[in-house]
Amino acid sequence: MQSSHKKRGQSLVEVVVALGIIGVIFTNIVVLIVYGFNLANASRNKTEAIAIAQQKMSESIILIQHNCPLNNINGASSSLADDTYANSLEAIIQNKIGVPQDNFTVVVDVRKPDTPLETGTGDTAIDRNLFYYINIQIKWADKGITANAVYSLDQLIKIN
Repeated sequence: MQSSHKKRGQSLVEVVVALGIIGVIFTNIVVLIVYGFNLANASRNKTEAIAIAQQKMSESIILIQHNCPLNNINGASSSLADDTYANSLEAIIQNKIGVPQDNFTVVVDVRKPDTPLETGTGDTAIDRNLFYYINIQIKWADKGITANAVYSLDQLIKIN
């Protein structure tokens, strides 16, 4: 006697559908892992850029407060009110603080404020020549998340 029970296996269509579903799930998992690594890298770069900007701003403030007024820039004394003095100060700061390692670029902008500064009470303005405006930009490139990222830090410094 022959048994009338035949073992049934999976049909080809079922196997192809199952492999398709597994493939889609696996692809999405890989995409999420890659995106997570890129996001973590972008976060690390931004954190490092913030730390570099804060360090460079501190160094710039120290240079300004300890070297103002800077005498004998290029052999002549400069007035604190002179915008060319701000340009000289910017060159000195850029030279002193240097450029960080890795893929970060530092851009320093030192200038006098454009207009007299308001005190907040609305009735008195402060002489703009008593201050310097410093902007430090840290630029870097991330893979996948932001092609060209920039972190900017501004500070208004009073001259001693």
